[in-house]
Amino acid sequence: MLLPNRHGNTGDYRYGFQGQEMDNEVKGEGNSVNYKFRMHDPRVGRFFTMDLLFKDYAELTPYQFSSNAPMHSPELEGLETGFDLRFSRSERALLKGEITQKEFMAQNKAEAVGALFAGVILFDIYVTQGRISMALASSDMYQSMLETDRAYAAKERGDDVAAEKHLIKSGDLSKPMLFEVLGGTAAYGLGKVIRAASKLNKSGSKLVSTKMLEKYRESATYGNPAETFIAPAKEIDDLLSQGFSRNEIAKKLGINDPDFLQGDLIRIDIDDTLAKELNVREPTGSEVGANENFIPKGKTSGGVTEKVVDGIPKKEIRVKVTKIKE
Repeated sequence: MLLPNRHGNTGDYRYGFQGQEMDNEVKGEGNSVNYKFRMHDPRVGRFFTMDLLFKDYAELTPYQFSSNAPMHSPELEGLETGFDLRFSRSERALLKGEITQKEFMAQNKAEAVGALFAGVILFDIYVTQGRISMALASSDMYQSMLETDRAYAAKERGDDVAAEKHLIKSGDLSKPMLFEVLGGTAAYGLGKVIRAASKLNKSGSKLVSTKMLEKYRESATYGNPAETFIAPAKEIDDLLSQGFSRNEIAKKLGINDPDFLQGDLIRIDIDDTLAKELNVREPTGSEVGANENFIPKGKTSGGVTEKVVDGIPKKEIRVKVTKIKE
C-alpha cells in the first residue's frame, strides 16, 4: 500500500533500505525500517531485534545480520555476490574452528590472485593484444636463468640446500613461459617435468661415510677421482627404508672397508644426464674399491645392482649430497 501523496513523480526518493518505501513523513527522517522478521535502524546500521538466523553466522552479533553494511550486502536471499558469499563461508568456517587461520588466509589469497589474473588476461586480450603476456614470459625466463646462476653459485660455496631451492625456483619461474608458447595443457605437463628435474631426477646413488670422504678432502670429486661405484636410486631408497643398521647396509652393498662404519652416513645422488657424462658402465672387478665380495654381472654380494662412473665432481649442480638420519 502506498503512502498518501506518494507517486512515481514525487521529487523525494521513493524507496529506501531493501527497496522498502520511505515513510519519513510519518516517522521522521532516517527512521527505522522493517524487513520480514527483523527491524533495522539505518542511522546506526544495526538491527535492533534479535536475528532469527544468528546462530548460523558466528562472525556477526545477534543484532548484526547484514554486517553493518545492509545497502552494500543484501540479506541472504540469493542476491549476494559470489565473492561475498565465499568470503563469508570462509569466515564462518574459521570462527567455528573448521579451518585454521593459515587455511583461511590461503583461501582468500587464492580468490584475490585468481581475480587479479582474470582481469589481467582480459585486459591483455582486448587492449594490449598479448603484449603483457609476452613481457611476463620473457621476464620469467630471465628470472629463471638468474635463479639457475644462483644455484650454481651456491653449489660452488658448498651450500647444497640453497642450491636446490634456487633450482626449484628456476623450474617454477619457467612455467609462465611454457604457457605462453605451448598452451595450458602442454605447459602444465612440462611444468611438472621441470619441477621434478629441478628437484634432481635421481638416477644413481652412492652411500659413503664422512670418514671415507676424508681420504679425498683435497680432491675435486667425492671419493676416488678415477672411478666409483653407484647403485640405482630406487634400490638405495628401498635399502634405506628397511631400517638396516650400518653393518647390514655394508653387507648389502658388499663393502668391507671399516671406515664405512665411522662418521656420518652420506648419500650422493646424480641424475641420468650426469651419469652418462661420467661414462656409466658395468663393473669389471678391476676397479678401485672392488674386493673379494665382487660378483660379475653387476650385482653386489647383497643383491644390489651396481654400476661404475668416473669420479663424481663436488661442484656439479646435478649432484645432491644428503646426510642420512640413523
